[in-house]
Amino acid sequence: MGIVLIILIILILLTVSVGTYFVHFAIARKDQFNSVLLPEEEKKTETGRKAIIKKNVENFDTFTDEFLERSPSKSITIQSEDGLKLAGEFHSAESHRYAILIHGYMGNRTQMRHLAAVYSFWGFNTLFPDNRAHGESEGKWVGMGWLDKDDIMRWIDWISQRDEKVEIILHGISMGGATVMMVSGMNLPDNVKAAVEDCGYTSAWDIFRDELKALFHLPSFPL
Repeated sequence: MGIVLIILIILILLTVSVGTYFVHFAIARKDQFNSVLLPEEEKKTETGRKAIIKKNVENFDTFTDEFLERSPSKSITIQSEDGLKLAGEFHSAESHRYAILIHGYMGNRTQMRHLAAVYSFWGFNTLFPDNRAHGESEGKWVGMGWLDKDDIMRWIDWISQRDEKVEIILHGISMGGATVMMVSGMNLPDNVKAAVEDCGYTSAWDIFRDELKALFHLPSFPL
């Protein structure tokens, strides 16, 4: 009986230790993304379809550079509900239409400049923040969309205070897409008119479970 108890305690401690490791692996702040996590097909030589994608990206980069030249950025900061400094970039188009652009996991706001260029072409002011624990925003833990939804509400308030006639679109990619879905379930003000969700996940639980299996070939239970 004593041996069984010892084995049980060891298994519990091992499970807690491994689980804690993966919590830090997944949501602790990282200022550099580990490219080892990229799927193997993303690391292969660019041929065929990847060459076309590369060319499109180059054209988009040129379009974005032209946008940045004609539209100087303004750095802004607000405070989250739990007291973190949140940083963002704002480009004015001198209209009542605004697009809030939300980047993905382990990214930063600069990765949304290409979308800002498109929305600016359509006459939108653009605001793209660094999510908590990303870029210049404070935070130790990645919000996975759930904490970020409250931060985006703060950014909506920031815009609304600037312009009584404002009309807002939310546009998020990956974790930003999940953030948009979570924000859309909140009590949004009437000035938020549309939401664009690009490749977000259904829940943090689902994405952690799938990535644990894909990257480490481990089951979600009991980890």
